[in-house]
Amino acid sequence: MRAADAETRVRLHERIALQLLRSIDVIGRNYPFMPVARIVVAPAPEALGLMEFLSAQLPLTVEPLDLNQVFDLTKVPTLAKSPALQARCLVPLGAALRSAKVAP
Repeated sequence: MRAADAETRVRLHERIALQLLRSIDVIGRNYPFMPVARIVVAPAPEALGLMEFLSAQLPLTVEPLDLNQVFDLTKVPTLAKSPALQARCLVPLGAALRSAKVAP
């Protein structure tokens, strides 16, 4: 997406929005007890305008993923303050969550 020109980027954003709408529709039809109330967008290495585009196009609340709500990042202030670094570390952080044990 970074290398795409403005027109291509808009087409990619439209495809993402359409897939999100389709997924929300499938969830709504198959799991009516599980309403989708918001879309959370992971941080990106650079501003690509996706969150703003989705906010304008989707009938749901679109908000950025705040890793501070999931992890205690006080001991890693560089990570806490840098969305670009968070984007680079998102996969390893997600892998760490898979092995985390939840207290009863």
